[in-house]
Formats: sequence, C-alpha cells, structure tokens
Amino acid sequence: MQQIDRNQIAYREYIRVQLTDTLKTGVAYFASMQIRLGLSCNICCNGLGMYFSSEALNSRIKSNYPVKPQVEYKNNLIIADKEKWTQVCGTFRASGNENYLIIGNFLSNQQMKYQVIDENLLQTQHTTPSAYYYIDNVEVIEYNDTLQLDCDGLVNKVPLAFKGELNRDTKWVLKNLYFDVDKAIILEESFYELDQLAAEMKSKVNYKINICGHTDNTGTADHNQQLSENRALAVRNYLLNKGISKFRMSFKGFGDTQPIAENNTKEGKQLNRRVEIEVF
Repeated sequence: MQQIDRNQIAYREYIRVQLTDTLKTGVAYFASMQIRLGLSCNICCNGLGMYFSSEALNSRIKSNYPVKPQVEYKNNLIIADKEKWTQVCGTFRASGNENYLIIGNFLSNQQMKYQVIDENLLQTQHTTPSAYYYIDNVEVIEYNDTLQLDCDGLVNKVPLAFKGELNRDTKWVLKNLYFDVDKAIILEESFYELDQLAAEMKSKVNYKINICGHTDNTGTADHNQQLSENRALAVRNYLLNKGISKFRMSFKGFGDTQPIAENNTKEGKQLNRRVEIEVF
C-alpha cells in the first residue's frame, strides 16, 4: 500500500457559523450533524467534530486547531461511507458565552488515522490524497431529561446539575464535578453545580455538610488517600469562596477504601472516582 506523507494531509479547512443564541453557563445541549465522504475523495480520516467557542476562530488554517471539540464521532472512528450519511452527535454542558460553532478535524497529524479508498486510483492518477466531507442537518438544541435523542442507536443521557434538593440526613454524589487528571484542580464545567450547591446552603442556614473524597484503586494507597483529601478540600475551598462558613463544612478523604463498584472495569473505576456530600 502506498505510504501517505503526513505533511500532505496536514492542511485543514473548517466551517464556522454564528449561533442564533449564546449558550448558557452550565446548561446541557445536544448537538448533531450528518457527514458523508465526497465521491471523488481517495482517502478518508477520523477526527471530525463540533467545537463551540466564544471567539470567532479563523475559518481556514494550515494545521489543526489545538482544541478539544465538545462533540466528536464515537471513539474517533474513520468515516468512509460515500453513499450513506453518518451521524456525528452527542451531549455536552456549556461553559457559557459560546456563540460560534466550528466544524472540522481537530486532531493533530500524529493523532489522525486515515484509510485509502482506492489504491489503484491513487497510484494511477498521481493525485494528492484528500478527504472532503459533505455536512448537512446541523442541529443544536437545549437538552432535558424528557428528550429521547437517538445517536447512532444510543440514547444520550446527561446527568442534570444539582436541582436544589438538599435534604437532611442524605448522601449524594456530585455528578458534574470534574478535575484535572490526577490533580485536585476543579475544572470550569463544574462551577455551575457547585454554585447551585452554595446557593442552596445559603437558603438552608442550619444545614451542615461533610465533603467526602474517593478514588479508584489506580496508584498506591498513600497517593489515593492524599488525592481524595485534596479533592474534598478543593470543593470545600470553592464553597468557602462563595460565602459558605467554614464552620458549616468538614471534609475527609477515603482514598480507594470505599468503592461502590468493581475496579476491574473502566465504568467501575469512573463510579469510584467521586466526591460525596453528606448532609446533617
């Protein structure tokens, strides 16, 4: 098979459109588009996605935008079909103020995978390898848990943010709390739910909470213990900065000692990496 010089496929083109409404902070959205490979294309690739931005990025660039799209094709598979449309879709939570949608390939040359459609055609015509895609039926709608949105046979479910149901003697998991990998730095997409929790605590001034950090069993016990404590402390400090008294909050880390699922699967590990709130 002919080897393709990755420098030949480094060139990118993007489609940019301004949204009719600016996305709202913390709100969940469903985005979808239909993709089909151009009939004359001699290669196909992966990495097609939808990136929502507060800035109007240039619509044409020689290399990839160094950003992570909020919606991308499942498992970043190659899209090779020239006859049928392929749906690229998913759900995400807006950081806020996004008013542009950029569609294109966001992978680096090293991350990109490609496939030759017709080896004989590529050799006989001596053409530069290229992959152009038709794009149709682009859709962005606000998500809610009553919608049954079918995305390649999978019903997308986004856990809605904390709804203000802080009840005495209960324990629940912050489902929309995200950290940097192996760190205790809270990511911006977590702020909405934590702000909702702070507002609820301000309305119920007699309630106190215990913030409990947990990890999966990856790494040493000492490392996991420290990481769980630091993440619980990070949540406590965030709420402290929102005006919640330190006397109403305690925190503790449990490392990997209290799993709620098996640690031998990716899904189980994800469930075990959590921060719980105990109300008393």
